[in-house]
Amino acid sequence: MPVTVPVKQTVVVTQEIASALPSFSTPHPILGDRRVRQAIAYCTDRDALIASVYPFLADPSILRLDTFLPRTHWAHAAGDAALVQYDYDPDRGRALLQEAGWILAGGAKYRANAAGEPLALKFTATNSQFRQTWAAAFEANMTGCGLRLLRFHVPVDWWQRDPASGLARRDFELGAFAWTSQVEPGGESLYTCSQIPRAENGWAGQNYTGWCNPAASAALEAANRSLLRQERLEHYRILQEAFTQDMVSLPLFYRAEAAAAAKGLINFSPDTTEDYLWNVHRWELPGADTVRIGVIQSPATLFPLIEHSAAGRLVARLIYDRPVTSLDYDHRPGLLVELPTLESGNALDNEVEVREGDAIWDAGGAPATLRAGTRIADARGQVVEYTGGAARMKQLVVTYQWLSGLTFSDGEPLTAADFELAYRIDCHPDFLDSPPASPGGLVGAASFTTCDKIQSVDFVSDTSYTVTWKPGVREPQYYLPPIGYYPAHRVLSDGRRLAAVTPAEWARLPEIVENPIGVGPYQISQWDKDRQIVLTANPFYWRGANTLRVKTLVFQFSPGPAEAVQQLLTGSVDVLGPEAIGIGGELIEIMAAAEAGSIQARLLATGFWEHLDMNLYLR
Repeated sequence: MPVTVPVKQTVVVTQEIASALPSFSTPHPILGDRRVRQAIAYCTDRDALIASVYPFLADPSILRLDTFLPRTHWAHAAGDAALVQYDYDPDRGRALLQEAGWILAGGAKYRANAAGEPLALKFTATNSQFRQTWAAAFEANMTGCGLRLLRFHVPVDWWQRDPASGLARRDFELGAFAWTSQVEPGGESLYTCSQIPRAENGWAGQNYTGWCNPAASAALEAANRSLLRQERLEHYRILQEAFTQDMVSLPLFYRAEAAAAAKGLINFSPDTTEDYLWNVHRWELPGADTVRIGVIQSPATLFPLIEHSAAGRLVARLIYDRPVTSLDYDHRPGLLVELPTLESGNALDNEVEVREGDAIWDAGGAPATLRAGTRIADARGQVVEYTGGAARMKQLVVTYQWLSGLTFSDGEPLTAADFELAYRIDCHPDFLDSPPASPGGLVGAASFTTCDKIQSVDFVSDTSYTVTWKPGVREPQYYLPPIGYYPAHRVLSDGRRLAAVTPAEWARLPEIVENPIGVGPYQISQWDKDRQIVLTANPFYWRGANTLRVKTLVFQFSPGPAEAVQQLLTGSVDVLGPEAIGIGGELIEIMAAAEAGSIQARLLATGFWEHLDMNLYLR
């Protein structure tokens, strides 16, 4: 005779089974189907989303993405036929939903499955007006394909900052937020299987969708271990193919910003990944030798290890110049002769023997003293556990060759002593919490993490130094110089040379915080606090002082974007960068003025891009 199981007992058994399963291991009944995810992508008119927040754009597609990398990025798999392009195709989206069993009954607005369950998904994003605007356009797209979108616009603190809620706990079905594009793609914390936040791992990682594609995950890990460009390109190609085919995260569009200038300024060419002053040495304003630049707020100091304000950074870069540029999502030599890569021969990846007690970089990307049980990447690139005795690891040795003839604005040549002083100061514990860039003009290379990776430095000559990195350091951007320079020879007002001053005094030195000197195109000649900083041409500039058509640059401070924009439109300043224009109504005003022909403006796709994540699993 059949035994009837009481309902209460069934509930208890079900709860016991559920509690034994890992968190987020139950496929989402809607988003667990790849056809639905792809349908959402085809049903999304990204150009309409862009137009909703940037109505002044003649061609919204300039802000559109197809993978998690910009199309101009060195690692973008341009031309790869295996990349799925999700052009707006609602008919195709509807067909995929139909195929997946989501039927639109006659006269119905939304689809349902055979059990009568509606095709409805929660959409979570911040409550900013910007996101509410484009989300309304997205909701209209989804309605057009028969998907009901339940929008929740929440405070940013709950959604993105609270470690106990929102994204951190994967509390969403469809979720929108922004990531940042950089020259180094990175991505391990976003897309690898090991970085899926769960209760079991303390919610570590940023792979909020729960996407685990073994081939893509392995390719991404390999891309971040390899130091060869061609190998990395292949690994990132595999990842991008899987990313577009599986469609777990839909890239939407880049946020826009603009740089603007007087109509007559020649060679004004702002770049997405460099500041708008990157080619100031080529600027020319017919009939004038002075250009006035509007910036927001005066910096407190020009010593970036203390403050790293936008205005301070701009001025410092003109004084020190750039060892390496990052134009259009790739690095190129500036003050360096060339990038010291393994391919160029200026970097070596040696195999060395390590023993217990040695200072190494472990497999987790952290400094460690080698002990039994330490996980390391061995010389073959395999992650193993150290058990004692001798082990073999890889060790990078890189020589950074700077241009010869570099001369400070006081006429003194750049020497090895200047590099040595920068190493002593930038890696001093007093600046442990310093921002990730030194006054030597480094491109995000100088930080205490970088200092921890260095085993030793050999200051070979007045134009080069060789860094031996700790065994196990596998830094893809190893070719960026970790050490800048300071004028060791400079005599201070009290008669001491800069090289003799203790690090504790540096933050108070006028010669560092107010009037630093470098080998860049300009030098400070005047600083009227809260009003302006005046720069004049460096007479010893390495490209030749006579190459500078603009002899004087005046940084003129404004209290905010509205005032700065009015100064440009009335001719009180000649140039405004993105940080002075902002992303609000002033951006629209600038683009309208450019359209009218009264100024010139360049719309830039920022590094911030909006995207839609799809949570593949339920709790």
